Amino acid sequence: MLHYIAYNKVEDWGEYDVGGTSFRHYSSHPKSRLEKTISHTVWVISGERVGSKRKYTLCSVFSPTAIEDNDDASAVVGGGFGFNPHVDVTRFVWLSELLKEQSNFRFGLNQIKSQSIIDGLNAVRFAVENPTDHFPDEVTASTKFKEGAVRQVTVNAYERNEKARAACIAHYGARCFICGFDFQAQYGDIGIGVIHVHHLMLLSKVGVAHDVDPIKDLRPVCPNCHTAIHLANPPLSIEQIKESLAWEFW
Repeated sequence: MLHYIAYNKVEDWGEYDVGGTSFRHYSSHPKSRLEKTISHTVWVISGERVGSKRKYTLCSVFSPTAIEDNDDASAVVGGGFGFNPHVDVTRFVWLSELLKEQSNFRFGLNQIKSQSIIDGLNAVRFAVENPTDHFPDEVTASTKFKEGAVRQVTVNAYERNEKARAACIAHYGARCFICGFDFQAQYGDIGIGVIHVHHLMLLSKVGVAHDVDPIKDLRPVCPNCHTAIHLANPPLSIEQIKESLAWEFW
């Protein structure tokens, strides 16, 4: 399956979302070129100027099933998934590569050739569609454990923002930031998107609700490295864990 990028200038193209799961994207390219996208994947990114800079958001991803003829331009139409709200990808590591590959979207609807860009886009979609983290060692304040009916222990957990976690994974990927372990590479499809997310600032130290920057404050780490971080009190830094690794993973 091939992947295409459709740059949607809101002020030029207007609304492209038709009903939430059906999408239409207009293009000035010849119909013969647009037909090449049929049954493949089209990612729609929107750009808008904010002050002196440009903000990029990921709007939708869909698979064209037909080409519609219009007076001014043809449109690729099909079913897919809309990001609501749109995902701000301005600071994501793969965006600069995408801008370079697409010559700042000069060519409009065009094939994506870099696999790392495709992986980054897929990581965003997976993180948005699977916002929760289900690991057996992560518990909620209502979780209770009984051992031989002798005593009961309740473990408190601090509230974690699921959207911040999703944004962290979308930016850095689901590969351990410390040792490089990749669940998908090791276990196949069942490992897609599986990773812990580590808060650089202890939530227990903050103690109150606060704004989390998913890129500055969070890092994806595997369960082993996450455990190693918290073996000390206060927790060790990511740099300390990297230095203590007994093998060269990179």
